[in-house]
Amino acid sequence: MPAVLPAGTVLATIATGSAPNAIAVDAAGDVWVVDNASDTVSELSPSGMVLGVFPVAGCPHQIAIDRRGNVWVSSSVGPVLTELSASGVTLNVFPMAVPPDGIAVGANDNLWITNPASNSVSEVSDSGVGLGTFAVGPGPGYLAIDAAGNIWVSNCLGSTVTELSSSGALLTTIGVGSRPYGIAIDGHGDVWVANRLSNSVSKLSSSGKVIGTYPVGIHPVGVAFDLAGDVWVTNNSDGTVNELSPAGAILGTFTVGMNPSSLVIDAAGDIWIPNYGSGTVTEMSSGTAPGSAAGSAKSGV
Repeated sequence: MPAVLPAGTVLATIATGSAPNAIAVDAAGDVWVVDNASDTVSELSPSGMVLGVFPVAGCPHQIAIDRRGNVWVSSSVGPVLTELSASGVTLNVFPMAVPPDGIAVGANDNLWITNPASNSVSEVSDSGVGLGTFAVGPGPGYLAIDAAGNIWVSNCLGSTVTELSSSGALLTTIGVGSRPYGIAIDGHGDVWVANRLSNSVSKLSSSGKVIGTYPVGIHPVGVAFDLAGDVWVTNNSDGTVNELSPAGAILGTFTVGMNPSSLVIDAAGDIWIPNYGSGTVTEMSSGTAPGSAAGSAKSGV
């Protein structure tokens, strides 16, 4: 087994389309990047080779990958939701009532989508059928689904997080920092939220109690967890990522490209970060590898 490089070691910098702003990794380890200003999605191999660049509808925002390996992209032009095959072929383009933003895939492959313009989230089947739309707070942008199937939504304009049941019932609303963006759930079921204008991240228990709020860099937007359970945060306005312990202590600050917007950690423990202002993706070591203490490798946005 190759030696694990120290956390924060840059492994590669890969040019993609213009203004990459969202990222996901599939079961094969390929990395999919939304190129917001190019109206494309780029597919990268685990070694950073560009495997393909595929057109999608205008102004794509967020991305998710279902259990079949199909790729889903939200676009505000249309507005539509595009489904691509694992090889990048467009399978379906579904019209949406309002511009969609965040996407998360449930255990049954139904999609949950935030609608910032209508202060709601929608549940959509994997065949594009609308199953319901549910009110949340003002300006919902990002969401994550916990092990129980409950949906956690960051309300950017409300400085709150909403928890919904798997059927869309409102469970709780929790106050967090200013302009919450990325949201992710760790291996213990705790919820982490990046508070963009507070320059902090909040940690919530699975019951919705605020456990703590911790300072990070300037304008944090993305959150993810490495294989040991440490927390990684992208800071959009200072071109850095922070590594935090599960208790919120900063373990390191590392420079990446301009305006890092989100991040994902693959099964090998490597971190992939789209740099919106640089038109690149940074691959970085998390300092962990398979076999590290149990954590979560889910994307934060």
